[in-house]
Amino acid sequence: MRGRRGFTLIELMIVVAIIGVLASLAIPALMQSIRRSKTSEATMNIRRIFDGAITAYQADATSRAGGVLAATFPGPVSATPSENECCANGNMRCPALATAFDHLTWHKLQFSIDDPHFFWYSFDSEGAGTTASFTARANGNLDCDDVYSTFERIGFVDLQGGVTGGAGVFKNNVTE
Repeated sequence: MRGRRGFTLIELMIVVAIIGVLASLAIPALMQSIRRSKTSEATMNIRRIFDGAITAYQADATSRAGGVLAATFPGPVSATPSENECCANGNMRCPALATAFDHLTWHKLQFSIDDPHFFWYSFDSEGAGTTASFTARANGNLDCDDVYSTFERIGFVDLQGGVTGGAGVFKNNVTE
């Protein structure tokens, strides 16, 4: 009959210590990865706003009398929902409010968000015709501290009247 042999207390303590070290290395990397995955929302929505701005600019603009108006981008709109409102409810997600994107500019841009989200959005524009330009912006506070993520994409009208934009999305403090 063979004798049964179990693990000694020292062997079990070594295994627990190794698991503890691995967990202390893996958990921060996992949290960073989760925050990075949330940033895809901002990049995707900035692209939607950018596309909506181009469509709005290229739409025919006429006066009531039938005269042609200089093409412009929709007017500016401040942070929607309001700045840092996402952290106000305690779970870092902006609530899905049916009225949050009711501003005329959001309608002209054909942009709204119907689900809870992590970022607040704004749109700035100025000028008309070949001097028109805009900035589509998303800000977020993924861990509800005093550091904000910023995603921006600019667009402007060239001398031939075509709308062009920056090479991509400007990103600052992506996972803050």
